[in-house]
Amino acid sequence: MKSLFLSSNLRFNKVLVYHTVSSTQDIARQLVLSKTPAQVQEVVISAYCQTHGRGRHYEFWVSEPGGLYLSVIYKRQTSIINVENFTKDLALIVKKGLEELLPYGMLEIQGINDLYLNGKKLVGILVETVSLGIFPVLPPYVYILGIGINVNQNNFPKTLTKPATSLFCEFGKKFSRYEILKSICQKLSDELS
Repeated sequence: MKSLFLSSNLRFNKVLVYHTVSSTQDIARQLVLSKTPAQVQEVVISAYCQTHGRGRHYEFWVSEPGGLYLSVIYKRQTSIINVENFTKDLALIVKKGLEELLPYGMLEIQGINDLYLNGKKLVGILVETVSLGIFPVLPPYVYILGIGINVNQNNFPKTLTKPATSLFCEFGKKFSRYEILKSICQKLSDELS
């Protein structure tokens, strides 16, 4: 694991970078639960590969090398009342961050948590609440925002129930995972309160 610091003017500027993990969501959860509420810091967990990535309803997320797999520890002083609406908002933020880097093509939000490109799944988004074990639940409220982006993979298992794609497959060129990470963190910092 190595630490990476993005621009100091970003809210989400500290990134813990791993090569391979079971799941960035699990790493983020362990990090949160190892702290007191006051000690929890907003940080981004990033991995090149996940062995047990997951989406909503614990569905398996194929997380082979070449993708960008992120979990963002996000703190708020108020509770998120409607997680589904928040997930839709998060999908729109990620869409904006990615579209700034694309040469052409429009991303489409499907459901509340997936981004599609040319009719194929490119991004999956997951929002999980972390209970710090304090009752009644008091601020800060902690959420883990999972974002899986298919960046430079060139093939996907034939067993997937929905067709998947990557930026590489759609545009025929490699994309910088670092530039995508910076763009997403910028948009999250700009738009999340």
